[in-house]
Amino acid sequence: EEAAPIFFYDEIYSLLLKQSAYMSKRFDCADFRAQLFFKIYKDCHEKLNVNCKELIKQTFLGFKYFMDEPGDDSMCYWSENHQILFAVSEYLAGQEWPEENFYNCNLSGNEHMKKAEERIIAWMNQRFKYGFSEYLSNNYLAEDIAPMANFIAYAKNEKLVEQMRIIMDILW
Repeated sequence: EEAAPIFFYDEIYSLLLKQSAYMSKRFDCADFRAQLFFKIYKDCHEKLNVNCKELIKQTFLGFKYFMDEPGDDSMCYWSENHQILFAVSEYLAGQEWPEENFYNCNLSGNEHMKKAEERIIAWMNQRFKYGFSEYLSNNYLAEDIAPMANFIAYAKNEKLVEQMRIIMDILW
């Protein structure tokens, strides 16, 4: 006999709605939340109801992924951890919804993926050549590991995944 769920769908939706609102308001560190949000979508997809899936999808379709995109925000894009957090979020969202219109900047998922790939490669090259500047920070180390792990787990480009594995090995 299957155990009763710990949370009910309305409770799950309510929790996800809070995360979506934080990301949609473009508060600083919204990119931190995007990693877990995407992981929930991928790893719990079969257990999420249609409303939860659509909420997560719409959050990613409306998100601002880089400072060259329209809209005001208080997000930091340029430090080591934020660079990879935003780029991986953009890449994986673009890969997940390749034909969808990402309405903040009117690009398709494929276009976002291509744009993010350039930043991911640049970030990996910098880590390979110069190492990590934030590796002594107990806060920011986790913010590098999360997008690297998500990229390794979900990206379909085997060459880039292998390169990210090498960078992750360097970090450890």
